[in-house]
Amino acid sequence: MTQPPSLSIAARLLALGLALGAGAPAHAQQQVSAKELQKAGFFSDFDELDLDALLAADVVEARIATGFAVPLAEAPGAITVFDSGAIRDLGARTLRELLATVPGFDVILGALGQDQFGLRGVRDRSFASSSGVLILYNGVPLNEPVFGGATHVNLDIPLGNVGRVEVLRGPGAALYGPHALAAVIRLETREQGELRGLRLTAGGGSFERKTASLEMGSRIKGIDVAGYLLYDDHENSGLVAARDAQTTRDALENTLFSRAPGEIADDRKNFTTFYRLGRDGFTLDWLVVQEEGGGRFGEIQALSPQNRLTNRQMVLSPAWAGPFAGGDATVRASFVKARFGELAELYPPGFELPRPDGKVILPSGILFQSSLQSRSLGVEATWTRAFGSHRLLLGGAWRDDRTDDLAANGNVDFRDFTLYDALEPLPGVVRDRERRTASAWGHVLLQPHSALRLHAGARLDDASDVADALVSPRVAAVAVLPKGITAFAAWTRGHRLPSFAETDFELPGLYGGGALEPERNDQLEAGVRFAIGGLNAEAVAWRNQVEGALAPAAASWDVRRPTFVAPGADYEASGVDFDVRGGVGDHTVFASLTLQQVEGAAGRALADEPELIASVGAMLRFGRLVATPVLVRQGARPRAAGDVRADTPARTVAHLRLQTRSLFRRWDFSLLVNNLFDEEYFDPSPAGGVPDGYPRLGRALQAHAIFRF
Repeated sequence: MTQPPSLSIAARLLALGLALGAGAPAHAQQQVSAKELQKAGFFSDFDELDLDALLAADVVEARIATGFAVPLAEAPGAITVFDSGAIRDLGARTLRELLATVPGFDVILGALGQDQFGLRGVRDRSFASSSGVLILYNGVPLNEPVFGGATHVNLDIPLGNVGRVEVLRGPGAALYGPHALAAVIRLETREQGELRGLRLTAGGGSFERKTASLEMGSRIKGIDVAGYLLYDDHENSGLVAARDAQTTRDALENTLFSRAPGEIADDRKNFTTFYRLGRDGFTLDWLVVQEEGGGRFGEIQALSPQNRLTNRQMVLSPAWAGPFAGGDATVRASFVKARFGELAELYPPGFELPRPDGKVILPSGILFQSSLQSRSLGVEATWTRAFGSHRLLLGGAWRDDRTDDLAANGNVDFRDFTLYDALEPLPGVVRDRERRTASAWGHVLLQPHSALRLHAGARLDDASDVADALVSPRVAAVAVLPKGITAFAAWTRGHRLPSFAETDFELPGLYGGGALEPERNDQLEAGVRFAIGGLNAEAVAWRNQVEGALAPAAASWDVRRPTFVAPGADYEASGVDFDVRGGVGDHTVFASLTLQQVEGAAGRALADEPELIASVGAMLRFGRLVATPVLVRQGARPRAAGDVRADTPARTVAHLRLQTRSLFRRWDFSLLVNNLFDEEYFDPSPAGGVPDGYPRLGRALQAHAIFRF
């Protein structure tokens, strides 16, 4: 469900009157009206004026579940859609903040500070890179093959130039292939022509934060040009960890090597560049994201100011969309290069290395430096056509994923403790890998009756490093009932291919498990959607059955006692999602609630999965001011079998966003307050990791000024 457009009733009537009051073509009238309204000061930018949406029958559509547009109310699955107005009014600056309001999404941070996205009990349990959630940026996967997810090389995913987000809450492998095990998130930048001119945003806040972004849109000799630059920089937050994994090792071995209690290295710097050129159905996208910052607890869950990360991802993607053979076709090529770079302190200075001839004291400790780079080349084509009230989609793709210029260095080989005079290459820690995947898929929508929609589809993925081709089917039925009620039921299967690190690398403390089989998730869901006044409500019951989940074979974060990735016990997750969104007068309210039960072997609750996830908030409009309070609740999280720690406590965290809308002709302002009441809370850490969990930030403020010219 999506929020209604962020326009007052008076503005809507004025826009409608201008559109209907002249005899010019609709498209030309829309452009003239938008410019005149902006000059008159009614709108802060073109985001706020969408005459097509105003003149249409207020039907929100989504493509993510079928590959072609269908009304959101008739979608064959659980889908959440955010348009540019909803993203803006929510004040969500990153994908993490936005997903916190989506039913079923469990958003936490990992040991390196990376996002971990889980949905309905399904999450990455090996390298915590959100590898079961496929994230598409203008149709191109941000997931990289080394760790499998998008969040190891994108510690933050900013939304500054994103105009639409569609979230498929369930497996999407029948359309999108491997990595769509739990969910699919489709990020779309603002449409070309949506912005004409420049928008400059600058601000700062807690922890010496400095932020600046520039977004532009223009038309040059018939070519639409769009660009976006972002610079975001903040220093260490001052968070202190009382204990770390080395504290536990010290207690067992009667040593004093831990740096805890100590400050967490969590400074961060992000520079993002995006450009798009477009003309006559052709587009060319270029995205570069560069990040560097503190590595928090590093590879083995231990504090050190030397833990550092340097990440980079580049996407180059030409595409064409247009009519073809009586239908609509899209062809897209992509080249993606990703690099995860890390300097990790495995043991601190003064560490005593036991050897047969006595202990050796290491003045600089044990350091590990890695550069894990990959490149992916892909091409895909889809074709869709309507046959009366029926629709057909066919697609095919080819993709080549491979490592590129891998490096792993250390002053000590952590596998056998061979000493070196400097950081030297460690043979066999990383190995070159390649995977080629050929895919074909189809989806059909049949309407045998005006009140019935039948969906069926399947995808075949033949990967060069997997013995058998993967078949991912999906079937669904949607019933359109009286009084605006729709009901749906769906069954779908999702897969996730093991990442290169999970199969072949020997990283500190966790080694690859060799030839591993793909994970599989079979999901059954049924739901009902209905409207109550201006509110759209949805209730969905679901059940996931996950087989072959990959996870560490044992709980160990000690490089002297490494474990390896192995298929874990199968588990089941079941629950119900509730979602309510809509308008109440000039305001918008939203609330979501997920109640779930995630059980592994012998019916035991699976570690770190809460039974309750909820959010509630409102976009309160007072003239030119929008106030958006948001409350997020996550229930207590059980520990793994054998972990004697108390459950991770439940927490309730409040956020507040204050934003002006056309306060002045060219200026607007915003104030964001995260963790409004300065709640102290922790994200869960695995058994053997940081004893108290990963501490999260207290109250943090950001203020921004927006100037348009």
